[in-house]
Amino acid sequence: MKAIAVASAYQNSAVASAAYTVTILPATQLAFAMQPPSPPSSVLLNTAISPAVQVALKDVNGTVVVNSTATVSLSLYSDPGDTSLGGTTTVNAVNGIATFADLTVGVIGTGYSLQAHTGLWPRASTLRTPARRSVPLGVCRC
Repeated sequence: MKAIAVASAYQNSAVASAAYTVTILPATQLAFAMQPPSPPSSVLLNTAISPAVQVALKDVNGTVVVNSTATVSLSLYSDPGDTSLGGTTTVNAVNGIATFADLTVGVIGTGYSLQAHTGLWPRASTLRTPARRSVPLGVCRC
């Protein structure tokens, strides 16, 4: 991406400008930007997790890749309740953030973990940070 920086001083007719290149690095890692509340009392049985779970696509420096529209999926990594994750579990990122607005879990329990993954990188990838990330989740009938 090409850009031009313009600098000017107040009450000065001289204006300096210089062209420079901005490089947007590709996504190399996933991170939970918004995760479920601490278990177990805040995640309700068969109710959309609130706030919505968000997964960020980040570059090697940990910066959100704002032009990414990659597909991100969520699944249950550990599942003590023998259930499945309900709602929309695969979404495309918008501005580098994948938002899962209607996720539910149908069995009460603790020890659940959500796992985010994307097909951007091969399984044998040698990324600085693994492409898979998980967070704990508890479910109650509060």
